[in-house]
Amino acid sequence: CNKISTAFYKSNGFIMNVESLKVTVMDGIDITNLCTNITLFESINGYVKGSVQVLDGINFYDEVFGILDDLWTIQISFVYEEKECTNDFFINGVHNMKIKKSEKEYVMNLISPVEQALKLYKLNEVYSGTSHEIVGNIFTECTGPASKLIINTPAISKGKYIVPNISARQAIANVVNAAIDADNTGFYFFQRLFEDGVTRLMSLRFMATNFFLRASDGNKIKIYNYIPKAGNPHINNQGSCNTFIQ
Repeated sequence: CNKISTAFYKSNGFIMNVESLKVTVMDGIDITNLCTNITLFESINGYVKGSVQVLDGINFYDEVFGILDDLWTIQISFVYEEKECTNDFFINGVHNMKIKKSEKEYVMNLISPVEQALKLYKLNEVYSGTSHEIVGNIFTECTGPASKLIINTPAISKGKYIVPNISARQAIANVVNAAIDADNTGFYFFQRLFEDGVTRLMSLRFMATNFFLRASDGNKIKIYNYIPKAGNPHINNQGSCNTFIQ
């Protein structure tokens, strides 16, 4: 990304300040100038993730990165629509290593700390309550009180969930997949890149009526979805989120 010469990158009407991009590892070691490509991915079906391609001409991998067994932390920050966005990840392995005479080239896989914690934490417990209460209890238990979970929509589905010795990530997915709100629409559990590590639980109905982002000109960007009306035989269909209207 340091090879991009323009100060701003415009996509779909939004502006990112490329010069604001900063990549640090561990306790603030700046590796921005080693990064040639950064890919960050968000989806309503899960957690933020990404990859960083590195051109290492200072032997950074061998002297610093390659000697540790623990997962490294990496922080990527940038300014998007006049808002500073900061995302923390774990470096979850390296692939496509190419060793040349004077440098190494490799790609670092990035995983959200929340997803990493939920993957590693095994549950063999019994939970009772509404779906959003169960998700909240599992999330706090497995990621700690400092982790940020925002529950935008209360669920009306409730009951007892016996977790059969599976990962917390799979347990949450099972609850979310079966949850419905008062309008009988399903739920999503996900993260967004511009929310600094916040995890959200919300229904499709809430998503269809919620304003997600205010543009720099003051206009709101709203996501519209097709939601079946009451009495429709396909009431359980969740529809698709395919139209963005400003």
